[in-house]
Amino acid sequence: MKYTTTVHPSATKLPLLLTLPDFSTFNPTETLQELEELCALGRARVDEIAKQDSHTFASLVLTDEEFNERMSRAYGPLTHLNLAMQTEEVKKVNDKATTLMTAFSNDIMTHRGLYLAHTRYRAGEEYPTLTVEQKKIIDDSIRDFELSGIALSSADKRKLKSLNLKQSRLATRFSNNLMDAMKSWKKYITDKNLLAGVPSESLRAMRDAATRSKRNGYEVSLATSTVIAILSHAQNRVLREEVFMANAAKASDRGKNPKKLNNRPILEEILQLSYEEAKLLGLSDHVEYSLQKKMANSGEEVIAFARELGAKAHAKAHGEYKELEHFAREELGIDELMPWDFAFASERLKEKLFGVSEAELQPYFTDTKVFEGMFAVAERLYGIRIIECVGKEKPKVWDKSVRFFHVYDKEGYLRAAFYADLYERTDRSVKKTNGAWADSCMYRRVLADGIQVPVAYLNCNSTPPSEGKDGQLMHDMVVTLFHEFGHDLHHMLGLPTYATSGWMRVEWDAIELPSQFMENYCWDKA
Repeated sequence: MKYTTTVHPSATKLPLLLTLPDFSTFNPTETLQELEELCALGRARVDEIAKQDSHTFASLVLTDEEFNERMSRAYGPLTHLNLAMQTEEVKKVNDKATTLMTAFSNDIMTHRGLYLAHTRYRAGEEYPTLTVEQKKIIDDSIRDFELSGIALSSADKRKLKSLNLKQSRLATRFSNNLMDAMKSWKKYITDKNLLAGVPSESLRAMRDAATRSKRNGYEVSLATSTVIAILSHAQNRVLREEVFMANAAKASDRGKNPKKLNNRPILEEILQLSYEEAKLLGLSDHVEYSLQKKMANSGEEVIAFARELGAKAHAKAHGEYKELEHFAREELGIDELMPWDFAFASERLKEKLFGVSEAELQPYFTDTKVFEGMFAVAERLYGIRIIECVGKEKPKVWDKSVRFFHVYDKEGYLRAAFYADLYERTDRSVKKTNGAWADSCMYRRVLADGIQVPVAYLNCNSTPPSEGKDGQLMHDMVVTLFHEFGHDLHHMLGLPTYATSGWMRVEWDAIELPSQFMENYCWDKA
């Protein structure tokens, strides 16, 4: 896959380097071949490093960064497209690549010679002179070696590698099953009256989907936006129950095609393998293993926090439930409130109490207005300026709906860039994973010839708009968009010198802080 680099001025002597993948040149087969070659090169490279008696930070870490950059440029676009634009070919190649990369990672992280090179370096003369960031890279690397079973016997290392490989394959199957199950469930409705209450924009999307499937009427699916629209607004209680049950049961023993798409045994096996892995490493269970890279110190601490939160929330939640239950019975004629009634009854209660419905709000939350508001918040908080790239300035993307933006600091220098992929896929030949997520495309790195600019992905699953029109978002999706953009801001505005100390190295119960912080602005009128 080809990459292009453009040079931009900076406030320092080092220019800014914006490097982007050219998605029009992506070839799954070539990517797999490149990864196979890089894995072979990586193993030989580690053997050479382990043979050396002494190291500097540059010889131990910077050379590793350069190799990881090459690996990331090959593997990153594949994993991204497997989530955002999965074809059968991409799915097949990604499955093979995941197995390949898991085996490679296992070999590197259980390489005793490489581990000893790091421990010798930390005990040497240069380590005390390092910056805090540099020391953390070394310390985290040694910790990761130890959590990967570096101290185990050869037989136990082989067992651990086998456990990791099985977990990786099962996780891939789990994800694929969810996507396949979501795509496989469809219901076609020709009587529009059965969809009474569903917002017009959602009806339009369902009608367009039916047309693409060469069917009459409306296509009800398990796409996120469709499920939310039905459960929140459809007056037809039988339809709400059917959609709720299908969505809750997808990829399970009670879902469609349970013999092929049942994730329950996969989940049980993953749990068992995780427990075996923890025990093999001398830990009590997977909780103790997981918390090695989190802020919380123990499982007891986590449970105590959850119970404290539950105790404070219970009385309020119980009162609200009783109010909803009474309203549903008296106003909606629902004698027993069921799970498929919660969202619908809540929306009707909000309409009564506040005189406004989410369906009426949706036209106000267009893509343009939401982006303007979200960018205005970020600009006010951080002094940045966000400008969309259009026409010839826009790089090659994976779908025509994807947008691309530059982020500038208050002095007018390029600080970062990001892709925004907001909509569900309408092409039947491709799949996009459900929900929303943020991810890294390129990491910030200070190089000899310039500073590599960080690039992020912003992914959601909103209802695709009509051709030439602005998309409309439900408020829940606005909150989700702000949340994921908080992750992207964390990545884009950080100032690591090395990719190894970027945002993904933050403790995983702390990484949600910037995203949840941004959510609060969705409830602030200004």
